[in-house]
Amino acid sequence: MGVLTAARTVLQEAHEPLPAADAFATRPRAPSRSVAGGPTAARPANGPSTVLFSITFHAAMTARERELLRSQLNMTLHFDRKAASALQGPGFARLDFFSGLLLLAAGAEDEWVVECRSSHRPASEVVHRWQVETASVLQLVDRSVPMPAPLPRRS
Repeated sequence: MGVLTAARTVLQEAHEPLPAADAFATRPRAPSRSVAGGPTAARPANGPSTVLFSITFHAAMTARERELLRSQLNMTLHFDRKAASALQGPGFARLDFFSGLLLLAAGAEDEWVVECRSSHRPASEVVHRWQVETASVLQLVDRSVPMPAPLPRRS
């Protein structure tokens, strides 16, 4: 009988309503520590993100094109629901902790734009690599997507 009572209690707790989002915001947090025990590196301020590059392309977003974006860019796609704001698009792919690719509908029908946004400034070589990888995948969807120019060599 004790096991059934414990199981019933666990089930009841699992179905209790979650606390409001404000309750989580006011909860005190412990300071961040690195593995060595010292403070972690300074993080960028939680300000607005910067668009590092954007690539416009045309696609009807068929199942094949969606699968290419999912598999090649590791993009999460949600075409079946309305975005909560104008800054949310139907697709997102995380690049690093502070950066990601955002798929947005452009002005015309079947016109899309992929923006690379970041809240910090990654190295130009990293941004260029992301741009080349993104453009090469988008060329599979739309052959008219141009490849970015190579970075100048350092002497």
